[in-house]
Amino acid sequence: MKTKLLNVILVLSCISNLSAQNVAINIEPTTTLSISGISVLDRSKYFNIASPGVDFEKSINNTYLSNKYLSDLEITFGQNMGLVAQVARTSVVKEDSVRPGYANINYLQNTVKPSDGPQSALFMSKFPNNVGSCVHEGYNVYPGFMKKEGVAGATDSLPINKVAAAELAVSLLKYWYTDWSRPTTYEPINEPQWQLLAIDKMLPNLADLHLKIWEKAKEAKIPTLIGGPCQSTCSFYSANYQQFLKFANFIDLTQGKLDFYSFHMYDFYYWNNTTKTLTNTISSGLPLEGIMDAMSSWCKSKYNKEFKYVCTEHGGQITDVAAADAYAQYNVGTIPGFAYDMQRRSVADFMCVSSAIASTMVFMNHPQSVIKAVPFILPVSTAGNVKYHAAMLMANNYSLGTGWYETDLVNFYKFFKGVKGRRVFSNCINPDIQQQTYVDGKKLIIVMNNLSESAEKLALNYPKSNIDSIMIRRQARDFNLTSLFSEKFTSDASILDIKGREAVVAFIYYKDNVLENKMINEVPYYAPQMCKEFATSSTFTVNVPSLSNIEYAYLRIGIGRITGTNRNLKVTINGTELTVPMEKCATRLENSAGYGSTKVIPVDKALLTNMNTIICTFDDSKMGGIGAVTLLTGVNQDLTKLENVTLINKLEYEISPNPVNAVARISFTLQQESNTILKMYDSNGKEVKTIENGRLQSGKHQYEVDIQSLNEGVYLCKLTSGNTNYTKKMLVVR
Repeated sequence: MKTKLLNVILVLSCISNLSAQNVAINIEPTTTLSISGISVLDRSKYFNIASPGVDFEKSINNTYLSNKYLSDLEITFGQNMGLVAQVARTSVVKEDSVRPGYANINYLQNTVKPSDGPQSALFMSKFPNNVGSCVHEGYNVYPGFMKKEGVAGATDSLPINKVAAAELAVSLLKYWYTDWSRPTTYEPINEPQWQLLAIDKMLPNLADLHLKIWEKAKEAKIPTLIGGPCQSTCSFYSANYQQFLKFANFIDLTQGKLDFYSFHMYDFYYWNNTTKTLTNTISSGLPLEGIMDAMSSWCKSKYNKEFKYVCTEHGGQITDVAAADAYAQYNVGTIPGFAYDMQRRSVADFMCVSSAIASTMVFMNHPQSVIKAVPFILPVSTAGNVKYHAAMLMANNYSLGTGWYETDLVNFYKFFKGVKGRRVFSNCINPDIQQQTYVDGKKLIIVMNNLSESAEKLALNYPKSNIDSIMIRRQARDFNLTSLFSEKFTSDASILDIKGREAVVAFIYYKDNVLENKMINEVPYYAPQMCKEFATSSTFTVNVPSLSNIEYAYLRIGIGRITGTNRNLKVTINGTELTVPMEKCATRLENSAGYGSTKVIPVDKALLTNMNTIICTFDDSKMGGIGAVTLLTGVNQDLTKLENVTLINKLEYEISPNPVNAVARISFTLQQESNTILKMYDSNGKEVKTIENGRLQSGKHQYEVDIQSLNEGVYLCKLTSGNTNYTKKMLVVR
């Protein structure tokens, strides 16, 4: 195993002309890959629909479709618009006669009657504890008796009395919902206007509102996480990464205290119907990798906190409706009728789904940071806008009640259908190919996405013996740029063609379970120097506390440059120059505002020291910016530190739920009375908790273990009964 991994690492340092050879993806299915201790894919984080969930079945009113989405596609829920907005101007909220400017909370508590509504048995079995919605607030939603403040020319305003506003919002979180329907997260305003985000205008006031709501929620012991600012765009690489500093101001004004920080992630397309040209502003894929690292670096370096992120909207779209129609007609034609409308719509659907896949692949690459991410895909069109561009189900012939037509937005969920399990080691030296690999029982699942417009041949290096069958799933563009989805069984997937902007999943079914025999934990380390703007060279330092058991290393460097500069970056580490791959999608990543990307650079582990000096140079001597320098190391997890470990899966020794985020129930059955020890260890073999140490009678024993003080990651629960040891893995998530 180690020899194979070392060979892979050597391949990383031998980058040549990628366009002249197949792009290799090297896969080790028996080696579990954790990122910051997290290896199991939590589908509820990524494959959500923009719906609060509680009205999902009712809104569709079609048991076949709702069951398909819940069971077959395993869709989960995310976005819900408005909390204060729903009730602030109703009779539920009225001014407190004793405290002018405040809501009467006693009246609110006694008036609201929360209900979970009618849900099917299937729905409740899928979401037994909480439906998992994320609420972001509307604009100017607070009641008239709360005085407002604003900026001349702006339509957005904020309540002057932030304490009164916070009390109302938190009271609604507490009393308007049941424990099952209560939101997982709450953002106090959706996409605030730029004046609210300007530090010389309203940003301090906006930050204060967030802090007051956060403080009230903690005081009231509300489990809902509070964060923001829910910024509408994330092209933070603009202006040589100085644009990011405006977002960082919000983090600083909230003292890094919020439960999460948030922005929406959109790729924007612009169609000029006169010149017949399409331009774009791309933030998904490589730019987003650097943005996520910049956020993580800022929170870690300044506040010693893990960056936590919520995205209640992401995808891609032509923002102007008329331009979107013109672009679709240019590709599909102008024949009237519902069927051709759906074909034209499919052009925009591909844009949304393609961008959503690219951003989701990044979010899946940062499991330690992402709480939830929601593509902007709504379940159904409504009477309010029967042709709404983001609806997955369109009323047939635009007549509500005549049945549903499934738009190609559903392809996002179809593409990720069945993608689950534990992440396993894989690597690819081509920066244009996003790839991740998972094992779920007998299935090896390889997810790939081409960020560039150039076709490639992929060489998949996976074990070829004991295979039962192979299925290839594709999400691509047809000749007229409409969305094209397919699934096909094949006898071999060693060489796969992938078109420009195509996404592919290969499901390789083996005859037996694919077992784990090794675990690597990938750990990111951040340079404290962030968002540096310079014309020639700049120096960054990254501390790596331990160099033991490192299997591989690489750098991620977020880059921003103005238009007209080149896209090259020269990088040295500890005096040795590295080979920096150039992405073919670079042309898509540059627009009139500049160029933004992330350079992913292999590093020979022999070059690493405890304190690493990285020098970044723009070889055209023109201004540019670096958002963050992140050094990632893959560390072999040496489980031999636990003596006599036997990794087994016996029915009489169970951990549930697993993954767990609060309390774990650990149970086991003893066949006879024995001396029993139950301990927890982290993935490096360090003991973190003793649960039992004594002589127990035969029979079943169960313990409820509070794990809220533990960091996210993989832990080992070692049960010793007499002279026999059993060890199970437990995944702690937040």
